[in-house]
Amino acid sequence: MDGFRVMSMTEAAKLGDVFCTVTGNKSVLTKDHFDLMKDGAIISNSGHFNVEIDIPALERMSSSKRTTRTYVDEYSLKDGRKINLLGEGRLINLASAEGHPASVMDMSFADQALSVEYMVRNHAKLEKTVYKVPDDLDKRVAKLKLESMGIKIDRLTPEQEEYLAGGAKEPKGGHRTSDVSPQQNPCRDSRPRLSSGPFRAARFLFLCGAGTPVRCF
Repeated sequence: MDGFRVMSMTEAAKLGDVFCTVTGNKSVLTKDHFDLMKDGAIISNSGHFNVEIDIPALERMSSSKRTTRTYVDEYSLKDGRKINLLGEGRLINLASAEGHPASVMDMSFADQALSVEYMVRNHAKLEKTVYKVPDDLDKRVAKLKLESMGIKIDRLTPEQEEYLAGGAKEPKGGHRTSDVSPQQNPCRDSRPRLSSGPFRAARFLFLCGAGTPVRCF
């Protein structure tokens, strides 16, 4: 998407200087990859616990280990090369930094704060159950975020909102844009959407930017 080459991990291991796993799976970087890495390669993880990098394998390959600076462990391999592991292989943005930046978390916190305010003001008529964030609150947060960044986006027309809500009809002339119903479409989620109005694009943008798992809209 941004011009980066796509390749296997085996090929990438020979070329890269810095590696950061973000797959959510285990054993993404293994002995086979360490064997191919350059002297001084830096490895880290930001996807899932500390199992994405096979640290036990790295330790078995090493003759010594030392901490060169805070959050940096240098493994000296038996062939003389060195590999630097950041944050003990744990989520690097949490283990070796100060967590997520405010620019990523501010919308979530704003939604939480406004939701608490909503519950305080409406507690008398609320049941003891789980509610989705009211659409008007969610849209308000998205709107303020866009304004704070000086960004303007198009508003969905009523026809577009109806289409996204699953009310698409066959156009005149008989040409079908889709013959898959909302119930059959695997990219349709039957759960209530938090952002189904004019600012859903912004919501989707920032969720993706945060690296947060997102479902199809």
